[in-house]
Amino acid sequence: PLAETLLPGAIVPVDGSRDTAVAVDTAYHRGELEILRLLGADQSPTDGFPVDKDPFVSEYRNHCIDKYLRELPPGGSTPQWHSMVFDRENHAGPLEPLRHLSDSGRASFVETLIKATTDWRPWTLQHATQRKYPSKAFVSPAVWAITGYGRLRTSRGIVVPRRAWGPGFRRWGDIVPVADLPEEPIRRLSIPNVVTELTAEHWSEAFRSLAVSTDDAVIGDFYAFAAQSSNAPPDLIRCRTGDTHDQQSPSNVVVTASNEAFRALRDLGKPSVL
Repeated sequence: PLAETLLPGAIVPVDGSRDTAVAVDTAYHRGELEILRLLGADQSPTDGFPVDKDPFVSEYRNHCIDKYLRELPPGGSTPQWHSMVFDRENHAGPLEPLRHLSDSGRASFVETLIKATTDWRPWTLQHATQRKYPSKAFVSPAVWAITGYGRLRTSRGIVVPRRAWGPGFRRWGDIVPVADLPEEPIRRLSIPNVVTELTAEHWSEAFRSLAVSTDDAVIGDFYAFAAQSSNAPPDLIRCRTGDTHDQQSPSNVVVTASNEAFRALRDLGKPSVL
């Protein structure tokens, strides 16, 4: 189907180095390219794409209607599935190709989708004619697509959105995967951007990354930063022990703010953090 494909360029490489299954063969279809473009073929998602031509939105709609019906009060009437509609006719799309791309392709798709999306507000599901049925807001298809199928380029490579840290943590980009995204998608995608928004999963991954660091300043500074959270400390922490680094129980590690004391502890081979 055309909605599952992309013209080579912004997302799918022209040289065919990846995602060839999604790419339109422009050499083979040279004579029909203008017709394909008129039918909606493009290099990337664009604003104004018809909702009814995007298969991804059909799946999204089914998901939302199912959730809507399950949450209706018991004992009342149930609206017909086909009568439930959204308050949108166009959006940034198509979204369908996202499901068929490689991780690198998905990251490129998300980048272009974020740029193309001008309205991140939730979509409202409502009955087409009967006002007795309450309307209900759902996250937009773009948000649903990115969180469910998207990938983000970060300071530590390509990751799924739930692993990303917001640009507010740019200082720690060598330790954690920081995504440099605008404020609106950061908020809509629920990517943490302040300490209180970080989950136990974020901290656990950060501590695993820190466990291979050999930068004493980064190690100490990050543990000081982590102490601001209510998250439980790790069972083992990275520390300097003589001429090397290892993992020790926090109770065995001396913490000092003095460079002179830190050097003395290093010379004595005592586990320490600056």
